[in-house]
Amino acid sequence: MKKKIKNFILLLLHFFFICYFAYSNKYIGNECYTRLLSFLSLEVLVTSIFFIFKKDKLFNTTIIFLSILSFLIVNFLDYLGMIYLEFSIAIIMLIELPIILYLFMLFLIKEKFIYFIYTILNLFPFTISLILCIVDVKQEFLELLTLKSFIIYCIVYFLSIMLFKIKKKFTIIDILIKKDIKKNIFKVLHFFFIVSLIYNFQNSKAPHYEEVIIFISFELFGIIVFYGVKKYIENLYKKIFFYFLFCFLVIKIFEYLDKRIVNFLFMSMITEIILLILVLFVCSIIKRSKFYLGYALIELLWYIIFIFFNVISSTPELSGLELHILHILLAYIIVSYLYVSLFKKNESKRIEKYKNKESK
Repeated sequence: MKKKIKNFILLLLHFFFICYFAYSNKYIGNECYTRLLSFLSLEVLVTSIFFIFKKDKLFNTTIIFLSILSFLIVNFLDYLGMIYLEFSIAIIMLIELPIILYLFMLFLIKEKFIYFIYTILNLFPFTISLILCIVDVKQEFLELLTLKSFIIYCIVYFLSIMLFKIKKKFTIIDILIKKDIKKNIFKVLHFFFIVSLIYNFQNSKAPHYEEVIIFISFELFGIIVFYGVKKYIENLYKKIFFYFLFCFLVIKIFEYLDKRIVNFLFMSMITEIILLILVLFVCSIIKRSKFYLGYALIELLWYIIFIFFNVISSTPELSGLELHILHILLAYIIVSYLYVSLFKKNESKRIEKYKNKESK
């Protein structure tokens, strides 16, 4: 009974907050939508962060408190001025991007549908923010979403089912052969995503190869998350493939909407990677881990060569610093090597898990 009352209170508060932002002003325009968008984005973000750190323990009372807190913050920013609200949306979008990727990876690792729901909840206001704040919506968007993406998803999903279908009984030779097949399939699919992003990009002016740089940046973030999981991850090849597909579709849909969205994603990578480098350096000091230090250096090298030099090459004096396909393929080789290290660590966890069961 108490749970139903709390659900009703939450629904009523939420309805009141939305109506307040939609109808409290005498004018209906971008400023009204900015208030509403800022509230919804902030509410979803703080709830998702609390959900992640509390490890699935999120109560209705907490959600009500976070909703009221978001409402008060937005009204305070609105009192300061519209520019603060617009700035808050930009900050929220920068935070939401890694949260979206992280929640989707948690969905793959823990195989709990609630993480996928929170991924979509964050992806929705993030996409709406991009559409309303950056571009004009194309009428063909629904056509892309319902037709092209559906066709691509069906084809890739069918191939993945055919390629990763696991039979119940195998001989030792069959298991070894299947492992080799999985590795080769993974390499082919990885190469396919990289090449498709390279050759669909018009290399007309700096920054160059934005889509593929964003994709590889997402990969580097995904590797460190998968690597940091302490337990053995079953079907890791398959789960990373679906992570590829998710990142690929997000980039292609945003690219279809407008090129400026891809530019925003690329520029947001500058801030995201700097923060990631700092976090990795701190983790290397706290945990005294050479891996985190080495990965921080890899991210720093990636940032300097493929992002910093890429951005400054837009100036006429430094236009000769533009990237070429060979540079991207070199990055593909390095990232592939990182995947090898990830799979080896995951396999060692599997062996350790098997030995613990045998000892018991």
